[in-house]
Amino acid sequence: NWIPFFWCFWSFQFFLKSKKDRNICAILLIAGTIPVLVSGFGQYLFNWHGPFETFFGLIIWYQREINTYFNSDINNQNLAGMTSLFNNQNYAGAWLSIVFPFSLALIFKNKNRLILRSVSLFLFSLIFLGIIFTHSRSALGSAIITIILFLFSIFNRKRIKNFILFILFFLIFTLVLKAQNLISIDFSLFEGIYNRNIQSFDLGRKDIWGYALKAFIQRPLFGWGSGSFPFIFRNLTGIWKGHSHNIFLELFFSYGIFVGLAFIFFLKQIFFISFKKIFFVKLVNANIIDRAWFCSSLSLIFSQLIDIQYFDIRISLSLWLLLAGLRNICLKENNLTNFKVYKE
Repeated sequence: NWIPFFWCFWSFQFFLKSKKDRNICAILLIAGTIPVLVSGFGQYLFNWHGPFETFFGLIIWYQREINTYFNSDINNQNLAGMTSLFNNQNYAGAWLSIVFPFSLALIFKNKNRLILRSVSLFLFSLIFLGIIFTHSRSALGSAIITIILFLFSIFNRKRIKNFILFILFFLIFTLVLKAQNLISIDFSLFEGIYNRNIQSFDLGRKDIWGYALKAFIQRPLFGWGSGSFPFIFRNLTGIWKGHSHNIFLELFFSYGIFVGLAFIFFLKQIFFISFKKIFFVKLVNANIIDRAWFCSSLSLIFSQLIDIQYFDIRISLSLWLLLAGLRNICLKENNLTNFKVYKE
């Protein structure tokens, strides 16, 4: 369902035309994450999974038990992490990686407001802890990308030092809680990207990418068709995989080289121009939320390189929302003649 999202990309731009609009959207995304954190922490720390019923069964709420990992080809409970309202821990991690840059930006946006800054710092800590609880390596990598971009774009040396001290304090505090058995964290997720519990996987990412690339070479112009990957892959290997675990490879496989290259060129243009205007050009609409907007977009694209959470509509809608905002950032204020521009 790519075509409806092209319309979303176009229509979302109307609501993200100014920095005030993007600030409001960032706050709404963080506010919408509070239920994710509440249900996720309840699931991870207190084994909340339901099902819970109300209104005589009209509303039924449940989520996965934390000691199970839902995947048709993986049966290893050591990999289980917080899924919260999502179907998979990587999907929950992708959502948290979307809002993580905005939570970080609000800390510095509210630097002169003690109460708001304290609330922002609290939410940032919860989101960062939630990323750890998901055990998602892509989400952790996205968080690292965000922190690096922020460190070298808005901080001076003193602020970098203070921020690193805060992160170290937070990690030490988390380790103390784990030592006291107040929380349970599988720190094996830090042991490596490809080597962790590799025996539990029938095929690793490299194998999946290799088979997908070989199949693409057989039909490079127009691909194998939408949704064909699981069936082609099962015919080749006898193993079911829902997708190629790389969004660009998925496009090449399904629709051919022209569509894949067009999407890559589109992303290259929008990221290159927005990065230049946000981080190097002093524009009216280049503020800290716009930096967070870029970091959120980049981290989400990064996570699609090793998994495709895009197939969850909440993630795909968020991606096109972020890209729509980036396109408006690419434009100068005086080029937005068709829209009403708000001034702070």
